[in-house]
Amino acid sequence: MQPLNIIDDTSAITIRYANKSDTVVLLKLIRELAEYEKLSGQVVATEEDLAQTLFGSRPYAEVLLAEDKDQTVGFCLFFYNYSTLSWQARDLYRRYFCPRRSTR
Repeated sequence: MQPLNIIDDTSAITIRYANKSDTVVLLKLIRELAEYEKLSGQVVATEEDLAQTLFGSRPYAEVLLAEDKDQTVGFCLFFYNYSTLSWQARDLYRRYFCPRRSTR
């Protein structure tokens, strides 16, 4: 899938799917999110964990990265829930965090 470019008066944001080479920056963003939510002591994930669970042979979730110029400014992690009763995808869980982007 092609990256999505969002351009406004102050910046140009690119949104793209993360890949295995993004595990370092993704873990950094996860730690920043935990710090923001005062949950730093609960982060136990490693780069290897992310590489296996997000980019291994059976990914458990997908991740989008938001980039402003050459800096990653946020992420969205999402996965689907599946209902065995209706045999349909029911919900989309998503987690969005943009720590490095000021709100104006």
